[in-house]
Amino acid sequence: MHRRSSWRQTSWRNGMALIGAVLALLGLASRGFGAERLSWHHGDSPYRALFKVTEQPSHRDAGYAVAVPVCGLGAEDGMDLYAFDQDGNPLRLMPLGKGAGNTALALVKGNAPCRGLCLYFGSKSRAPVLRKGFLENLTLDVRTLPEGPSRNWPEVEALLRRSESLGKVFCDRIEQSYNPVDSTDACILVFEGHLNIPRAGDTTLMIVTDDAGYLFVDDAMVLERHGRHYAADAARGECRKAVTLSAGPHRVRLVVVDFGGTMMALLGTWIDAKTKGVLPPAGYVQSGKTTCERVEARYRDAPMPGFSVEALSYIGYGGAQFTEVRLEVANGRESAWRFEDGARFKGASCTRVLPGLASRGVSCTQGQVTARGLVQISEALPTARSILKTEDVDHYTRLILEQRLEDIDAATLRGYLTFLSYVPLNEAVIPVCEAILADRKAEESYRRDALVELSRAAGRRAPEKARQAYVERLKGRPGKAWEASAREAGQFALFGVRDMAWAGEIVKALESRAERGSALPIELALDLALQQGDTAAARKHLEALLGRREKAEDQRVAVVRGNALRQRFQDLLKADFVIEAWEVLNEWSEIAPVDRSNGSLSLARARLWRRLGWLDGALGELDGAMLLDPLLPNLPEVEMERGRVLAEAGDAARAREAFAKVAKEYPNHPLAAEAARLAP
Repeated sequence: MHRRSSWRQTSWRNGMALIGAVLALLGLASRGFGAERLSWHHGDSPYRALFKVTEQPSHRDAGYAVAVPVCGLGAEDGMDLYAFDQDGNPLRLMPLGKGAGNTALALVKGNAPCRGLCLYFGSKSRAPVLRKGFLENLTLDVRTLPEGPSRNWPEVEALLRRSESLGKVFCDRIEQSYNPVDSTDACILVFEGHLNIPRAGDTTLMIVTDDAGYLFVDDAMVLERHGRHYAADAARGECRKAVTLSAGPHRVRLVVVDFGGTMMALLGTWIDAKTKGVLPPAGYVQSGKTTCERVEARYRDAPMPGFSVEALSYIGYGGAQFTEVRLEVANGRESAWRFEDGARFKGASCTRVLPGLASRGVSCTQGQVTARGLVQISEALPTARSILKTEDVDHYTRLILEQRLEDIDAATLRGYLTFLSYVPLNEAVIPVCEAILADRKAEESYRRDALVELSRAAGRRAPEKARQAYVERLKGRPGKAWEASAREAGQFALFGVRDMAWAGEIVKALESRAERGSALPIELALDLALQQGDTAAARKHLEALLGRREKAEDQRVAVVRGNALRQRFQDLLKADFVIEAWEVLNEWSEIAPVDRSNGSLSLARARLWRRLGWLDGALGELDGAMLLDPLLPNLPEVEMERGRVLAEAGDAARAREAFAKVAKEYPNHPLAAEAARLAP
């Protein structure tokens, strides 16, 4: 019986090969549907997808595998699909369920090899289903992992019944190390199909899984691997078993439970320790392969908003993921796009950056017809871009800012804020921050983050926006976070916008709201006195700061930690980690107030103010240091910094004077040569 079956299948394959050769000679084998419009074969269906057959099935009962892009215009499980060949002959069809990428999967079988298929959908009527007579191609169904015990097969089977399908894909072997549907971490993988056994006899099968795995052949459990595992624990064939199989197809099912982290699902054969490997595609029954050439409506001018989704590129840094996706409507016509996060577009296509890996709903409308689906970001990596490349960051930034940000929800905007904030003081964050703050539904944490980024990014070219953001930040409750905001706001008032009255208000607020024993009110009062030219008051405040560390032990610790923080600040600023450098500078100021009297702290602060774009403030910082001590030990460095600030401010004449002073008065200083070059 088995020999007869094998002979019949061999004869069928030979016949297929002969027909394929004839079609090739006639020039028909590789020809698709072309631009001509075919007759409409199913009157109740408003839409159809045209498929070109690219590879014939390995078995006459395997049919052709199709993934029909229904996009909510037809049943996602494929129950309203009708199939015809290119000549209008009806074909048998078995729906396989919801596919990935807004498709419905199905197998289609004809009486003779096909070169093209027409799949009709959208009739809202249930199509006849034939499940007998098909040998299913191998599929992978990615399913949710419900909460509950999973210590053995009965418990896993109970979870499987409660799980939901995230999407199904065709595959040609069982060798999977990532989620091909979306980026769900913990999930259940269900592989189902048919083995293709060429000869009767014993075959040793092995599975490699991360984590649990259960293998069934002809509905009988062959291998089981309970609980959490690493793939390496079974890579040498530790989980294997010999099975006796007749020649021909045999139903196979592998259920893998991935509890999160790394994933692996592999079915292989084992002969000995040196001869083992993945079961190749030839070891399975393979359906014919197809590609969708176009999707169209019944009438030429009728709407057809079905669409495709493509991940073009991604950028990842610091654990955050950002993906560039392109959506394109099937008929290339003007459409209205709307994402569930509120983003809207018009056109035949749209391209945007999505933060995170979660699936997002989207709709596409033409006239009165709307297609709906998901943008699923699978773990298959698209083209990688880099956060370190200016052109890549600029490309993503442009895509972000081209959107109507006021339409987008705060969660997505917060993701954009994370991306844009990688560039220090990035002014591109300003409209994103404003959109978050305008959203009354935004979480309080999102609003706080937006205020922080807005106050910093707007300081150079939009100081009024920065000022308002600082004012809002200071409405928070007293505490460490509030004091940090007050320190930053005070520095912006003094050195950013040079508003002494506002700085005085911040000092008073600190005096009443800062924690007991905080030195911050004194520090800002010292800065205010110096910027107002009140030397006596400044010396009084400095003495108060220094008096807080009267013990020799405290002074030694302050000197050592101050030197370390100074070096750390210099390294961070050189690497352009501006915000981190600012934080270290404030810590240095608090730990080692003695460095205010020797000019080193003021020089560092002036360099930071210059990087922040506070050029007048940087000059004021240097003037204040010399007011406190006209004979600073680092006076040449101070004068050089003054020259750099003036040059950046466009005051070339005064900058040359400063450089000339260093070259003339300190000819033996290491900076003298550079100063002479800058002051010709």
